[in-house]
This record gives sequence, structure tokens and C-alpha cells, in this order.
Amino acid sequence: MLPVRPGHSRTCRPRHRVHPRPDRAGIVRDCAKRGVPGVIIESGGFAECGAEGKARQAELKQIAAESGIRLWGPNCMGLVDAVKKHVFSFVVESIWDEGCLTGDVSLVVQSGFLSAGFLVDLMSHRGVGISKACSIGNKVDVDECDVLEWLLDDPLTKAIGLYVEGFDDGRRFLDLCRRSLKPIVVLKGARAPSVRARPSATPPVSPDTVESSAGLWRRRASSRRTTSPR
Repeated sequence: MLPVRPGHSRTCRPRHRVHPRPDRAGIVRDCAKRGVPGVIIESGGFAECGAEGKARQAELKQIAAESGIRLWGPNCMGLVDAVKKHVFSFVVESIWDEGCLTGDVSLVVQSGFLSAGFLVDLMSHRGVGISKACSIGNKVDVDECDVLEWLLDDPLTKAIGLYVEGFDDGRRFLDLCRRSLKPIVVLKGARAPSVRARPSATPPVSPDTVESSAGLWRRRASSRRTTSPR
């Protein structure tokens, strides 16, 4: 038993240890019982892996709803705070020695793979300094709007970039953008049918999500630019 309650927990354990099984409590349920307010789940094998994975993720969602614990992920890179040099991720802390520049731009990225890719690219070109890199993965609980709202109030973030494949709450996202005094740039993935048909590291994007996202872009105040899939 820990002498004090942790402020948060993060796990990279195999999915069968994260997911509560009938014969034993899982890590997430244990954290909820101990009053841990939040868990970052970097493990994969959930909604991006078929029906069985979707069932595991649904149970995580139920635990969050019943206990009030906040869940970040699963299937993500976690959080890197470059300014304070806090790493809540599988990213090694040697990135500070490899060229990761601190700055005032924060990223919110649905894909853990692309989160790492963006960091490597920025480290290679040393052109933009990073405040925070937030990989949200499957968004079982914490989503892009939750993180965006936090970054809008973050004094160490002056500009925000997002990569998302779909929005859980487009109306809330628009409201946050309208009240923002900080520039927000969004790279919307999985728009072309050929891209949506490809295997993805995150759960598949449903047609309803694609249509609602398209409506969101038609209603927003800023301009839209498109790029062709490679």
C-alpha cells in the first residue's frame, strides 16, 4: 500500500493486465479504488483491435463513468511537457539531449505513432520549440476538447496544433475555438475514402463521424486547406 495517494498513474502493461478480468481486479479499477484521479493508458489492444478490444475499451469507459476516474488513452504516447521536462510517456528523457527544443507551441495528436513522428521531425529540423505534446489515442474518456480547453488556459502555450481523425463533440470544439485568443491549427486526417479504408492504429472512423466533421468544417469561421493523400 502506498503511503500517499498518487496524483496520477500511467501504465504500459499488457492489455489483459489493464482490462479488469472476472477473476481479478485490473490496474484501472485498483487505481479508482485508491482514489487516483487519473490514469494514462499507453497500452494498445483495445477498440483499434476488433470486437474483443472494443469490449475491453467499453469496460474501461464504464469504470470511468462509475468511479469518476479520468482515463487518457488507451493506445497512445501519453504526455510530454518539454518546458518542465516532465515525461508521462514511453518517450525516453534523453530527447532533451537529442535536440528537443522548448517553446510555446503545444500539440494534440490522436495517433501515438504520429505524435512520436512529429517530435522526431521537430527535433531533426530544430525549427519550432514545443511546450507540450499530448497523444490521446482512442479517447475512451479524455478527448481533444478536454485537452484543448486545458491548453487554452495554459500560460506556457501560445499556439496549438491538432491532428485528429474525428471529433467527439464538434459543437464544443467550435465553442472553444471561438473563445480562443490563441491560434489553433487543425490537421484533419482520414478524410479521403481511400485513406479511411486503410488499416489504422486508432479505431476506424465511422461514416457518421466523417459527415459530422465535414459539417463542422463548413460552419467554422476559419478557412480550409486540403492536401492530397500520398
